Amino acid sequence: MIRLSTRILMGVIGALLLGVWSPAQAQEFSAASGGRDAAERAGESVTEVAKPGIFARFRGAVMNQRTSENDVVDDANFRGDYLSSLIFARTNEARQREGLPPLVRNRGLDSVATAHSSDMASRNYFSHITKGLLSRPDLGERLHSGGVGYTKAAENIAMYPVVVRRLYEISSVGLTPRRVEVGRQGITYGDMAAKVMDGWMKSPGHRRNILDPSLAELGVGCAVGIRKECPYVYLTQNFRR
Repeated sequence: MIRLSTRILMGVIGALLLGVWSPAQAQEFSAASGGRDAAERAGESVTEVAKPGIFARFRGAVMNQRTSENDVVDDANFRGDYLSSLIFARTNEARQREGLPPLVRNRGLDSVATAHSSDMASRNYFSHITKGLLSRPDLGERLHSGGVGYTKAAENIAMYPVVVRRLYEISSVGLTPRRVEVGRQGITYGDMAAKVMDGWMKSPGHRRNILDPSLAELGVGCAVGIRKECPYVYLTQNFRR
């Protein structure tokens, strides 16, 4: 085998695919029945960020876990709970900068968001509408199935590659050159959270959901799947009041 010295650095698709809950492809939901009492009874609300000014303490608690923001995302040992906590903290930081009250972490919303991210990852699709032949549940139906009531609900989704660059060598046997992967460059949990949030905040629809003063609670869920032979993280934010 003749190994040529040429090395090619290939960038994996890094574009953030985003969806927003809007009437054309599902918008924010307002419950026709149930009211605020029903919304408050359904789902378990856990205040992880209870008021502006404690973001540094919350992030410190996250940093004290075994995983840190500087750790590279590993699709074989993915810490979706950790990434979800980073996204949640950064969401409230964005609201704090605009003088808005923080969102409360809701475990029921977490479960619904995680289930949707996991379904998209395992069945290789990206949509606010659950993939199916006979049934295609939207956000409202997923919340109902998860036992989470609401008077208004909204959703943001994103997808981001685990591998941001691949390193190849060109080698050949005889006269037949071929490309051989010799290395990969990943992304840290902190950088992925920052880039996903940056993409959402630059998109009017997603920014509107994040900064909606009428929404009070948030759930976040992440999962890893393979798309076009590359590992991707699927992220879902579910909001409600």
